[in-house]
Amino acid sequence: MTVTPNRDSDNNSPATGQLLLATGLVAVCLAPAGYFIAGVLGFAAVSITVACCVLPLVVVRFLPIARGRGHLGLLLANGIRMALTLAVCIIVKERWPSVGFNQFYLWVVLVYLALLVVDTFLVLRSLPLTRKASS
Repeated sequence: MTVTPNRDSDNNSPATGQLLLATGLVAVCLAPAGYFIAGVLGFAAVSITVACCVLPLVVVRFLPIARGRGHLGLLLANGIRMALTLAVCIIVKERWPSVGFNQFYLWVVLVYLALLVVDTFLVLRSLPLTRKASS
């Protein structure tokens, strides 16, 4: 019996549970910093960005096209996450032009990059190791 520990049994994508746990950890670490540095707006930025990053994971989890397709689900979630985060940034820029970089966009970038690092780590860890044949 072969066990693949780094993949979910549902849809064969990289460990979604681990990514959700990392998202929660990033939120718990950055939300207080956002509040103390930028006030309520910094806390809201962290919360909104975490929601933008979690929503694609949950949506892709239930899409039948992503089941059994390896890293297609992850790629789809990354695309949705990027589009959703960009849309939120555009909405904030249009509705509240007085919001500065330290108040909102810094926290969006920090959360997004932290989760991208975790995402990449999980993908690389789930790939099989290949060795080059020596001549």
